[in-house]
Order: sequence, then C-alpha cells, then structure tokens
Amino acid sequence: MKKTIYAACDALIKVGICSFVIIAMFACRESSFNQPPTVMINSPLAEGKYCPGRPIPFSALAYDEEDGILEDTASSWISDIDGDLGTGDTFKRSDLSIGTHQITLSVVDSKRAKARFSVEITVIDEDCEERLACVVPEVPMRPDEVEFILSSSRNLDCANLFMADLSGKDLSRVSLRGAKLQRAKFVGADLSDSDLTKADASFADFTNADLSNVTFQHVLVDSVNMTGTDLSNQQFQNLDFTNSVLRNVDLEEANLTNVNFSNADLEGSILKNATLYGAELTGANLRNANLEGAYLREAVLVKADLRKAILTNADLLFDDMREADLRGADLSFVDLNHNDLSGARLEGTDLRTTKLYGANLSNANLSKANCHKLDLSNVSFRNAKLSYCNLRNTLMNGADLYSADLNHADFRGANLKGAKNLPKAHKIETAKGL
Repeated sequence: MKKTIYAACDALIKVGICSFVIIAMFACRESSFNQPPTVMINSPLAEGKYCPGRPIPFSALAYDEEDGILEDTASSWISDIDGDLGTGDTFKRSDLSIGTHQITLSVVDSKRAKARFSVEITVIDEDCEERLACVVPEVPMRPDEVEFILSSSRNLDCANLFMADLSGKDLSRVSLRGAKLQRAKFVGADLSDSDLTKADASFADFTNADLSNVTFQHVLVDSVNMTGTDLSNQQFQNLDFTNSVLRNVDLEEANLTNVNFSNADLEGSILKNATLYGAELTGANLRNANLEGAYLREAVLVKADLRKAILTNADLLFDDMREADLRGADLSFVDLNHNDLSGARLEGTDLRTTKLYGANLSNANLSKANCHKLDLSNVSFRNAKLSYCNLRNTLMNGADLYSADLNHADFRGANLKGAKNLPKAHKIETAKGL
C-alpha cells in the first residue's frame, strides 16, 4: 500500500501538478513515519529561582500523536549538576544542589521516537527569601488558567487570584507562596497541606474550609473569614487577624504568640490550652469562647467582650484588662493578682476562687458579684460599684475604697483593718457589717 502511495505522489510531480499537490505528496510521505512526541515543562519555571531545602515541583505534559498521553515511565528528568532526578510527569524534589541547573526532560514513545525539553533554574545560596520576593501579575488569572495549573503542577506561587471563587475546590498540597488572595472565596475548599507563606489573604473567605496542616508563615490575614474551620495545633505566631471573623473556630493548642486579634470576632471559638502570650485582643469578641487552660500572660484584653467565656485555669498574669466585659465568665482558679481591671464589668460574676490581690478595680462594676473569702488586700476599688456585692469574710488590708458605691454591700466578717478611704465611700449606711 505504501509503495502505491509513493508511486502516485511521484507521478504527480512528473506531470507538473501545482504546489498544493506537492505539499500533499509530502504529507503522504510523512504519514507513513512515526511522529516524535510533543513535550512541555510546566514546572519548574524557566529561569525560576528556588530556595535550598524547599520542595521544587516537577510537572510536564507529554503527548504523542500515535500513543496519546504518555505514561509516567516514558518521561525522565536530568539535571546537569545532580544527574538523574526521577521519572514521571509529576513529583517534587527538595535536595537540589545550590547553583544554576539545566533541567532536561526526555520522553520516548512506544516506537522509541524521542523528544526533549529543557529549562534553566537557579537554587540560590544566600538571603534566599529576600531575593525571591514575588512579582505578582497585575491581571488576575482566568479560571481556565487556574484549572490547568491545578491539574498539572499545582504551583500557584505569586499568582494573582484577586476575587477568585475557588469554593469547594481541591487545593490540597497546592503552593500559594506570595499569591494575591485578596477577597478570594475558599468556602468549603480543601486546602490541607497547602503553603500560603507570604500570601496576601486579606478579606478572603475560608468559611468551613479544610485548613489542616496549612503553612501560614507571614501571611496577611486581616479581615479574613475563617468561620467554622479547624485550626487546632496550627502555628500562627505574629500574624495579624485584625477585624477577622473566626466564629466557632477550633484553635485548641494553637500557637498564637503575639497574634493581633484586635476587634476580631472569636465568639464561640475553642482556645483550650492555646498559647496567646503577648496577644493583642483589644475589642475582640470572645463571648462564649472556651479559653480553659490558655496561656494569655501579658496579653492585652482592653474592652474585650468575654461574657460567659470559660477561663478556668487560664494564665492571665500581667494582662491589661481595662474595661473588659467579664459578666458571667467562668474565672475559676484564675490568677488576676496585680492585673489592671479598671472599668471592667464583673456584675454577678462568681469570683470566689479567683485571685485578685493587688488588682486595679477602680471604676469597675462588681454589683452582685460574689467575692466571698477572697484576699482583696491592696486592691483599688476607687469609684467602683460594689452594690449588693458579697464581700463576706474577705481580707481587705490596704484596699482603697475611695468614692466606691457600697449600696447594700455585704461586709460581714470582713477584715477591713488598714483599708483606705472607707469614710469617703458612698452609701456606707446601707452596707452590712460596717
């Protein structure tokens, strides 16, 4: 059959048929040969720069006209420095040597026809993170571009995903280092084991997303929504969650050292045994939050809403709790000695097992609070409201009661020896035990 085709083509040339027939003749000849594969490297990027020890994704697409998409075993990768790197169309290596590599991908089809494709990359030796600052494109990626990368390299480093809707997507093990994720939607998405280092996720919506084992180093997360997510045992130190919504989030045993939660909404969240050393919680909503055993030493809780929060056995030493709302909070076995609680709201709060020695409770509201048998020595109650407060059998040596409201306060059995400014308190005549 092939000889017949060649004869026909040759005959056409001899009789001087026009050029398009000659082209057809060449097509006839080439159709009888095996075509080499077509290959394209998606990752690593040409002229890309990478940090030593960090995983480098290798991804390619190899297609053959006769065989279709080639199997993994048909592709082999080589570095001119490190030699063989592996086979297959997708894998990662984190052990490439420092220097400039010529990465070559070789593919072979079922009839041994070969094709090659090469890119040059550099593994940087010094000041890696500073030298690899992202240059994010001005134009956001199209949905089809995102889908292509997710089906191949899964490397979206420095990508512009501004306002992208990735809700419900499988983004597990995706690299999003330095990506622009502002106002993007990840509702219900699977981001497990992904890397968001230095990404800008401001105003992004991660509601009910799977964020297990996500790398959050140096991420911008102000005004983010993470409602309903499980962030237990995560490392969030030094992040800024200002104005963020983290309702009903599980942060048990998370590292939140020096995190900024100013005006954040953490209502109903679980923070049991979390580390919040030096955390900024000014104006934060912590209503009904569980902070049992949390380490909050030197935290700032100014004007924080802690109504009905569980703070049992939490470490709140040296905290600034001015104007905090602690109504109905469980402060069992909490040490608030010497803390600043000026202007705090403690109406009706059970403080019988709380330590308050030397605390500043000036302008605080302790109406109907239960302080039975507490050591309140050197506590400042200046201008505080103590109406109907249970102060029975308390020790108040050195306590300052200047201008305090003692309306119907119960001091029966209290030791007021050395108390200051008691005559200058208000409504003494209604108090019991004085």
